[in-house]
Amino acid sequence: MRYISFEEIRLLSDKLCENLRNVELDEDKIFDCVIGIAKGGVIPATLVAYNLEVETFKTIQIKSYTEDNTRSNTTFSSGTLSLFDELSKYNNILLVDDLADSGKTLQAFEDIYKYLRNITKVPEITTACLYCKKNSEFRPDHYSELVTSDDWLIFPWEVNTVPLHH
Repeated sequence: MRYISFEEIRLLSDKLCENLRNVELDEDKIFDCVIGIAKGGVIPATLVAYNLEVETFKTIQIKSYTEDNTRSNTTFSSGTLSLFDELSKYNNILLVDDLADSGKTLQAFEDIYKYLRNITKVPEITTACLYCKKNSEFRPDHYSELVTSDDWLIFPWEVNTVPLHH
């Protein structure tokens, strides 16, 4: 197990924002909406939104794990369709999560988003995570650290919820 500190979160969020600012400059892409994947991605997404001075902030709950942190089928929160309906008014959306572990959460979002792009007008989306595991099936567009070990990462907001068997 690897325990992540709030200071590490802040530093990696700053690093992620530095990379994203370079994208904004290179591609003339200004993010006008940040979406945080609840629960773990909301805090990093908030830090990124403040750092990049993006006013519009949304959340979406996508679960790939059960309450005892075992992998399960990916599920979306009930407000997902109304969120997708709102996205058409933005130009460049940034989707943020804490970790691309298996990649199932981000892949599920991207699959639905690709389907929506075929039937309605929704903007380009950029994906970003603080951490990306080397074996993740989905590689976000941007991440701060590639995790080459199989360590289970424990974020500060998870400390009292992670079972000891990990």
